[in-house]
Amino acid sequence: MADLGAALRLHPKYAMTVFKRRTGRSVRRYVLDLRLAHAQRLLAAGNRSVLEIAMASGFGSLAAFYAAFRRDLGERPLAYRRRMRQS
Repeated sequence: MADLGAALRLHPKYAMTVFKRRTGRSVRRYVLDLRLAHAQRLLAAGNRSVLEIAMASGFGSLAAFYAAFRRDLGERPLAYRRRMRQS
């Protein structure tokens, strides 16, 4: 946020407030959504391991990836991969 605020010449907290007003989401939530969307594309399109996908999507650990994926998408990454390949 400090970099974003500096780039926009705004205080970081104000930049976060403006971002949330415009998008309806916090910067943290926005980044998490981007990471999960990227992981979904990788799961559906290739054969990379879940660990490789978690790391390529910007998650710090496999546990954090599994927790976020399951919490936000309602299923495990491998179940998602199977479902996408069946459809």
